[in-house]
Formats: sequence, C-alpha cells, structure tokens
Amino acid sequence: MLTKRATIKDIAARVGVSATVVSQVLRGVQGSMVSTATRQRILDTARELGYRPNRQAQALVGGKTYTIAIWKHSLHSPFHAWVIHQCAQCAYGDGYEVIIRDFTSVREDMLWVHLSDVDGILAHECPAHVRMLLQQYPQARLPVVSMGVFYVMECDYVGIDLYPAAREAMQHLITVGCRRIAYVTLDPGQSSGEPRYEAYVSVMRETGLQPEFIALYEAPRAEVRRILRDYFQDQGLPDGIFCHNDDAAITCLRALYDLGVRVPDDVALVGCDGIEETQYTFPELSTIVQPIEEMCQQAWRLLKQRLEQPEKEVEGVILPARFVARGSSLRS
Repeated sequence: MLTKRATIKDIAARVGVSATVVSQVLRGVQGSMVSTATRQRILDTARELGYRPNRQAQALVGGKTYTIAIWKHSLHSPFHAWVIHQCAQCAYGDGYEVIIRDFTSVREDMLWVHLSDVDGILAHECPAHVRMLLQQYPQARLPVVSMGVFYVMECDYVGIDLYPAAREAMQHLITVGCRRIAYVTLDPGQSSGEPRYEAYVSVMRETGLQPEFIALYEAPRAEVRRILRDYFQDQGLPDGIFCHNDDAAITCLRALYDLGVRVPDDVALVGCDGIEETQYTFPELSTIVQPIEEMCQQAWRLLKQRLEQPEKEVEGVILPARFVARGSSLRS
C-alpha cells in the first residue's frame, strides 16, 4: 500500500513551527532566526517522516524551484572546478540547489531543453549561449548573469579584466632579461580580442621583439607534454614563456624538466588563472590571478537581485586580475 508523501506542512505541524521556518531550515538558508534546538528537531522530524523535496510541486505552488543552473563551456581542468565550487557555495548558502550544464557539445537548437526547472542562470564564459538565450528565447524571461573574461553586457554581468595584468606579466619577463618570449595558446584561431594574446602581441611589438606562438589546442595533458617537448627540441628554447592558462604552464614546466632545462635560469615561465596548484609546483609558478571568489559572490548577488526585481536596470561589475611573480620567473 502506497503511503502519502511527507510535506513541509507535515513537518511544521509535528514540530509546532510555521511551514516557512521548516522551508528555510531544509533549504539550508544561512542567517535565518531559528534556534539550534529547533533546527535539529526539524531535521530529525524530516528524516523520521522520510521527507524528500519535490521541486516540481514547489514550482507550482510558489513559482520557484530554488534551483539555479551553472553554465560552463568546459568542465575539464581545476580552474573550471574552482569556478563551479565557488558558485555552488554561494547558492547553497541561500538554500538553492545547483545544476551543472556543460556546453562543450550542446547543440544550439537544443538550448531550450536546458531552461526548464531552474530559477536563474550563472553563465561562466558562455557568451554565445547567453546571447542566444536573450535573443531567441526572450519569452523565457529567465534571469541570467554572464561572468568571466568573456561575457555579454546585454544582461547583468561580472567581467574580469585580464589585459593590464597580462601586460604586467609580459613586462616582467622582459625586465628579467627575456628576449625570445613564446606564447602558448590553446586556440590560435580565436586569438583576436583575447586579452592575453592582445597584451602579448602589444608588448612584443612595443619592444621590437618577434612574436612566437606555440599552438596546443585542447589536447590531453600527456599529448601537450609531448608537443611542447618536441617543439623545444626542434625549434630551440625560448628564454621566456607566457602560457594561456596554468594547466598549460604546469605541463610546460614538466616538459622543460624532462629536457633538463632550468626554470627560471634558462627559461622564465608565467601562467594565467591563479589556481591553487601553482603554489605547489617547483619552483612555484608565476601567474595572473583571476578573482574567482569575488566574481562568483558578485554574480550571485546580481542574480538574487534580478530574481527579486525582474524589471531593474542591467547592472555590471568589472574586476581586475593581478599578476603574481613567483619562483618560475624571478631571476637573481
């Protein structure tokens, strides 16, 4: 015999509090004025009754699922995991669940499938998909915040300005004596308008140096290691290397080690993103640090405001990145 599914009202009646209080506790809302003892009684009662959230019912009754989507163009690398973690922590703190959408292989004509069952979207470096949402599905009226180095300004956004820090990184390499500086890029076909590329080319031209590009594309790390090793053996060693991201820089560091190259004495090396792993390489990796935690906090603030005030003016925030020189590029 089927038993009736337990509801928030059932828990509230058993504990002797309002359904609103039960909802806040079960969603993990931080800062709600509920005593520790009452919170524990609510959780214990929910377990006893076998309570399971019904997102569809919540949406029908209150118009909200308390679920947001995190859009990413890739899930491959510690950097992307870092962004997802920071966004999720913000959402969890206000009692929201998250759904991760990887847009690496999502067909454009199937975007509508990913718009259901969520109250809003945090989109990290998915400008094409965000524009499509705004232009082709305006009737969805789904709150979205675009964020990262690549973002759109037609909706709320939190952008990261890499260009000044990238120029500083390049000038640092020149200051420590580098004259043949290579740029390790993941996609040479999309370099125009890319702030790291633009900063690299700009500084190289200003100083009369010849740009040099090493194209890796999105290959597995073992393959990247082989490509870099072969390049250095065939083309000789640059005395400075600026990598598109920290993953490439860490792999480059390993390829140089394979060849017995001393970093930074023979080759000064700089990455970009500021992932935690850069502090655990030897030597520690110089990098451009993106303010990911602040970006996610600001994006969540904007999304919450949009959920509460759908008609408010578009708001945008630009955050600066910063260059941090460490052992991989500091020469005595």
